[in-house]
Amino acid sequence: MSEVELFLEDIYLLLKSRFLDLEEFIKYKVLATPPPTVDYLPESINIRWTYDKKNKSFYAESPSHPEIYTAGKSIEEVINSVNDAVYTYFDVPRYLAKKLGNRYLPPQEAFDKLPKGVVVKTTMKKLAYAQN
Repeated sequence: MSEVELFLEDIYLLLKSRFLDLEEFIKYKVLATPPPTVDYLPESINIRWTYDKKNKSFYAESPSHPEIYTAGKSIEEVINSVNDAVYTYFDVPRYLAKKLGNRYLPPQEAFDKLPKGVVVKTTMKKLAYAQN
């Protein structure tokens, strides 16, 4: 892709995101439509974490929900992406997902087991459901 095409794609994605935000603002704030509940979200989700030394990246995937997978250069980036993937998988509206923030947080000890510079695979038994 050329630089112009990449620039136009970035603008398109930004406008699409803003349009969706506007749509949900009108629906839930202006028209006062009650937002859906998220009682159907699971209390925990199994996530397998991998650190790839060569790419210096973290990967996360759910064995029980194959559509939930993501990657990032930092643990924080992957945690954000896992939450986004969970909300997308369970069809949580963007408006509500933004209000929820990162509700699924891994236990710190899962990451303490990841030595620096080594490819390690570990399965976290639960990605804990953080209560507000």
